[in-house]
Amino acid sequence: QDVPLLSEADTASVLRLSKGEQKSYDLSKTFIETFSMRAVQQPDAIAVSDENSQYTYAELDHCSNALAHLLVEEGVKPNDFVCVFTERSKEFVLDVHAIHKAGAAYTPLDIDYPLDRLQYMLDESEAKVLLTIHKVLEEKRKEGLHIDESKVKVILIDDLDLHSAKADAINLTTPDNIAYMIYTSGSTGKPKGAMLHQRGLMNFTCALAEVEQLTIDDRKSVV
Repeated sequence: QDVPLLSEADTASVLRLSKGEQKSYDLSKTFIETFSMRAVQQPDAIAVSDENSQYTYAELDHCSNALAHLLVEEGVKPNDFVCVFTERSKEFVLDVHAIHKAGAAYTPLDIDYPLDRLQYMLDESEAKVLLTIHKVLEEKRKEGLHIDESKVKVILIDDLDLHSAKADAINLTTPDNIAYMIYTSGSTGKPKGAMLHQRGLMNFTCALAEVEQLTIDDRKSVV
């Protein structure tokens, strides 16, 4: 006979704690839709910055539209995967916004990962496009990274003049689309891709803004 470790009262208390507070957010919109609304409301406000430069909301909206159109022209379809292989910079945020506007999902490739892990993630994700920059691509190819360009299209962000490109608004994603695929640590074997949908991303964004009590004047640092 099993002997319970907790009393009924303690068990109920633990279950209440693990359940957490129930919240209800409007998940009919996507993160990109809320971003585009903010770009209209505050076009000149700073959207993202790094140690070198910054994008206003209007600039990020325009440039991500231009890149999204390029991704679609290259054959990227909703729920396809696009690998982002760049440094921690404002361009990473640009890439993610463009991928979502194209209806696709992003898979981040950390430049500090071991070569065999990067190779596995690139191959296993079956990404249609690899967004990167000259510096990263050249360094990793010298280290031995193999990119089969018959299967994945390489787009070098630092070769593009997105500011000057004509770019109509575009948003092909829906709450049911995949937002991203993150690979697990692989501590028990090969890394596994864990996917999150746009609805989950929106839920997380709303919850974070509420918990952190963020306002339109706040800045959030990401390391």
